[in-house]
Amino acid sequence: MADLDDPHELLLVARNLNPASNSERLVGIFSARLVIDELQIDNIAVASDFRKTGIASMLLEEGLNLALKCGAARAFLEVRTSNIPALRLYLKAGFEQIGTRKSYYNNPDEDALVLSLNMVEIRLL
Repeated sequence: MADLDDPHELLLVARNLNPASNSERLVGIFSARLVIDELQIDNIAVASDFRKTGIASMLLEEGLNLALKCGAARAFLEVRTSNIPALRLYLKAGFEQIGTRKSYYNNPDEDALVLSLNMVEIRLL
């Protein structure tokens, strides 16, 4: 759970604004924690009816850019081995698999792939 008062916590949200009803809806989140120069991405989630619209890519890009401005040099995350859409997103962004955590997830039990991104390299792009 992100502590919104903690300057090391990064939390971004994507909202869908509906001018007709003058309402808005939370449709995506990015949460991460910056520890010295390492970014630990905890979660990127998008509402099911807004998936495949580019929201996850946008949240990841904005989160990485914000982390860069805060001094991050490397990003890390874990992803379920079965979460192919998320895995594609991270690999497309330049993350590389650096390990596996056996039985990391429960319900169902599943391994996690540990991914890392050298953020110094993405500054050059």
